[in-house]
Amino acid sequence: MSALITGTVLGRLSDRMLDRVGFAPLDLWELDVLRVFTSALVTHGGLVFAGAVIMTGLSVGWVERHAGSGWAMGTFWGVHVWTLLAMAIVVPVLEGGSAPSLGETLSTLRDVGPSAGYFGCLGFALATIPRRPVRWLAAAAVMVWLLADLGGWLSVAGPLQLELSADFAHLIAFPTGWALEFVARARPLDQHRPTATEG
Repeated sequence: MSALITGTVLGRLSDRMLDRVGFAPLDLWELDVLRVFTSALVTHGGLVFAGAVIMTGLSVGWVERHAGSGWAMGTFWGVHVWTLLAMAIVVPVLEGGSAPSLGETLSTLRDVGPSAGYFGCLGFALATIPRRPVRWLAAAAVMVWLLADLGGWLSVAGPLQLELSADFAHLIAFPTGWALEFVARARPLDQHRPTATEG
């Protein structure tokens, strides 16, 4: 529905709409809390919208199948909110520490999309892989890719790209979702959940 309202099913999100519904770490310090939720419901549009729909469906669906609806919704929204909160805490530290220009830029970069939530669910999902070596290799591969992606953006000369904010968010969200799966094993919300994998 939000994609139809914002015209991002096929088109790109306008700068005006991004400024209205997007989230930047500075917004939390200004108590503009609603942006935490509106930012997850909108994408930049086009192929990004299609990718977000596919990734959200697959990752949330995987968590729901293995842990039930409660953990699926809780992981998506919990990781999303935690990631944005963590960024709001970490970015000022960067700004006042050894990377002031990076912190200052990140604090005001507005972004949208459900990727923090679905990366959290992806971490949860990969933690359910039955074979321990495969499980850890899959998680390591994703973390290496996320670190490489972040490192690639940091090494680019010139103005920092909007994707930098998303890269930081993904690096927080994925291991958080991974850790939540171990919590879910001990505290299942759905009594009909399949037997947890030993590991």
